[in-house]
Amino acid sequence: VGLNHRSAPMGVRQRLPFSKDKLPEAIRRLRAEVSGGLILSTCSRTEVYTMGHSPQHSASRIKEFRYRFHGLAHGFAEPYLFIRTDDDAASHLFDVAAGLESVVPGEWQILDQVRQALESAANQAQDVLVANIIVC
Repeated sequence: VGLNHRSAPMGVRQRLPFSKDKLPEAIRRLRAEVSGGLILSTCSRTEVYTMGHSPQHSASRIKEFRYRFHGLAHGFAEPYLFIRTDDDAASHLFDVAAGLESVVPGEWQILDQVRQALESAANQAQDVLVANIIVC
């Protein structure tokens, strides 16, 4: 579940990021909602990737988590959010990591940030797998 510079105006994107200082709390709350996931929050995008048996149920929980976390009305960003599942979600993350979804195509910093977040997630010795990426 995400939004980016293509799907949402700046005013909406500015109300839904996960800042570095609030990220630990965001991760704690995300763990209460879904079995695991990845938070990607940059200047131009905020995306939450997760695992689950029912993609629509997981997407609904992620949206509610985001609204509650940011203190926004239910449905605030609904017209701007996109939901990708299964192969489409994996393909999108690869495109993001390759810089193909960046404001400046080919931006290389995002790949390193994605790699760090995935390594962090893989090294966690907990049942719940949560990683995070903050780039600006």
